[in-house]
Formats: sequence, C-alpha cells, structure tokens
Amino acid sequence: MKHARKILGILIVTVILYAIPAFGGYFEEPETSPVLMHIAGTLTIGGEAAMPGDEVAVFRQSGTLVGAFVVEKSGIFGDMAITGDDELTGEQEGALEGESLEIRVWQRSTNSEYSVVISSPVRGQAIYAPYSGPVLQFEGGTFYLLDIEVAE
Repeated sequence: MKHARKILGILIVTVILYAIPAFGGYFEEPETSPVLMHIAGTLTIGGEAAMPGDEVAVFRQSGTLVGAFVVEKSGIFGDMAITGDDELTGEQEGALEGESLEIRVWQRSTNSEYSVVISSPVRGQAIYAPYSGPVLQFEGGTFYLLDIEVAE
C-alpha cells in the first residue's frame, strides 16, 4: 500500500510537470472541438526571427482564445490548431465558419504582447496551401501557411 501511494505521488507530479508548460504559460490553453483549421509559417518580431518560448495566439472578435502555439524553433510557428464551432453541441466552442480572427504574439524576452499583420503569403507545400487574405478567417478543415510579422 505504501509503495502504491509513492508511485501514485510520482505519477501525479510527473503529469503536473508535463502539463504546465504545454502552452508556455502566457496564453491559456484553448477549448477544442472536432472542427479545426491549421496554420503554420514564419514569425518575425521587429524584423528578427521569433525565439523559442515566444507565443502566437488566435482569438475570435469576441476575445475568445481559439488557438495557441509556443515557438520551439527560431522563426517558425505551427502546426497550430484553431478551434471551430461544433454545430452538434449546444455550446459555441470556437470560431464560426468565415469569422475574422485576430492574431496576437507574446514576446518572452520583453514580456510584451502585440497584435500582428499577416505579411506576404508563403508558398504551400504538402497539405498546406498559401493563405493570401489580409485578415485570417476561419475555414474548418483547411491547412494554411502564412508569414506573421510584428512591427515593434
């Protein structure tokens, strides 16, 4: 019994340690649903590549967080899943089809949050297609590549 409690305690601590850094700590973990859109691409802040630990988040116009990603590789973000609304539930879990979304970036080194501009679309490869709109809009089931630029 004592041995089982010790193992359970170690398991609980391990789960907590791995769960906490999942989203880096600045932006919260968004809700999820089976309706998703995916984005990935490059991220620059003040003309420099984003650093590991910087974060990208996507919000509905209402302010609801629908996607978040912690940069792991300098200048690159994604595959970020953006939650859409599952029409089969009575709740609104995420973005509606065609809804305009806001992208925000948090820079860890300066502890600063920025609204961003989608710069030139990148060329698609594999399952990703270039996103060419000036404003990100939710499209369930799609995979887009885009460049995000933060002008300080």
